[in-house]
Amino acid sequence: MRIVLGLCAVAGVAALAATDAPGRGAASATPARGSATIGLTASRFGKGAAESRPAKIVVANANGSGSRVLTTGWSSYVSPDGSRVAVLDGDVNYTNLRLELYASSGGAPTRTIDIACGGMVWSPDSTRLACVDYGDDPAKPWRLLLIDPASGVTTTLVTGFFDSHVSFSPDSSRLAYVQKTTGRKYLDPRARLRVVDLATRRATTVHVGAALSPTWGPDAIAFGILKPLGRNYLSNVAVVQPGGSGYRQVTRFRPTAELFGPTPVAWSSDGKRLLAGMEGQDAWTQRESYAVDPLRGSMRLIAHEVSPSALSRDGRYVIGQTGDAESTSLAGSNVVRVPWGGGQKRVLLRQAVEPSFNG
Repeated sequence: MRIVLGLCAVAGVAALAATDAPGRGAASATPARGSATIGLTASRFGKGAAESRPAKIVVANANGSGSRVLTTGWSSYVSPDGSRVAVLDGDVNYTNLRLELYASSGGAPTRTIDIACGGMVWSPDSTRLACVDYGDDPAKPWRLLLIDPASGVTTTLVTGFFDSHVSFSPDSSRLAYVQKTTGRKYLDPRARLRVVDLATRRATTVHVGAALSPTWGPDAIAFGILKPLGRNYLSNVAVVQPGGSGYRQVTRFRPTAELFGPTPVAWSSDGKRLLAGMEGQDAWTQRESYAVDPLRGSMRLIAHEVSPSALSRDGRYVIGQTGDAESTSLAGSNVVRVPWGGGQKRVLLRQAVEPSFNG
């Protein structure tokens, strides 16, 4: 079941310990403790039972320089303005799960909220967070949450079953999500892509069908569409207007025995470039990075064995990790930057996973 990426992506892996030096080619200067903003965070696990112990949460400048340990936790999410970091933390064996909020300059958490979210997303204006809370019993309905990091107030927008990925509109006023009829099926033909207005709490359905990973761009919402294919499925990228008009399938991937197709990850700020990851029998963590032209529908490989996490706002660079729990273990995983056109990978953080980037 491909949910709870932030908590399960590193489970079952024995990791090598790592120092907190910056990545190769990065400057060695460390930001002052009073530094107001950062551009990059990631999880760095130590030797032994990485599947049961929280990691060191490492923060750095957008180019990987000045890395330092902020706290411990499973995964982290830097705000778009770089001033705060949301950390999904917990005790050993994933007990006492919670959200902790930190100033990026360091110190004790400013807020601690007891929730069991599998991932977290910031609003573009850095004022709110959203996530799917699975609760104590994943068989019971989940909660789509809106969180005010300043006050710690948590609001339940919708209850039910959801895809783990949600996405804010560019103006931070709405949220796109996929509501499913059950939490037990990855491919749900009755799933609905929905948009909720955060001021009125009114939700509208913009597409019905097996969907996942909504990713809101400047002019449209991109999302993955699934179709049965033998014992597996076929995945492609589609776009739709937030009001429900203009639905269009963008990619037409020809599946192989191992690769099922692309799903969207991030847009460039001008809406001309769409980053996608590849789903598949041997790529559950999307360890292939693809460039999608949202207008022409063309698609090309950017980097092999790089799980994409973010696209720089200008669309020039892909941020991702080179390994995962299934392929290399954490000993072989680095956070890297790759040019949109392809080419050499630049290491930003060594022996690190789950990058969050705002550059």
